[in-house]
Amino acid sequence: MIIKSWMVIGGIAFLVAIASNLLLNPNDIRWFNRLTRPGWLTFETAIPLIWTIVFIGGAWSAILVWEAEPRTPQTWGLMGFYKTQVGD
Repeated sequence: MIIKSWMVIGGIAFLVAIASNLLLNPNDIRWFNRLTRPGWLTFETAIPLIWTIVFIGGAWSAILVWEAEPRTPQTWGLMGFYKTQVGD
């Protein structure tokens, strides 16, 4: 059974998203809850959906880059760049 590149990249993006959430500590959550939000911020409930779309877009972009030239040094470098951007 061959594992497709979209499975690996999607899985890594999913794991990074979960790990980022798990790295939050109670002080981070308290800090966020104490923020004063402006009155025009009416889309707050859509933020999880927005971040999901951002992660899917980033993963899809990485898939397209990998599929264009798999296993080349330049592509590996770009995959490292994707990881540093998602992981930060």
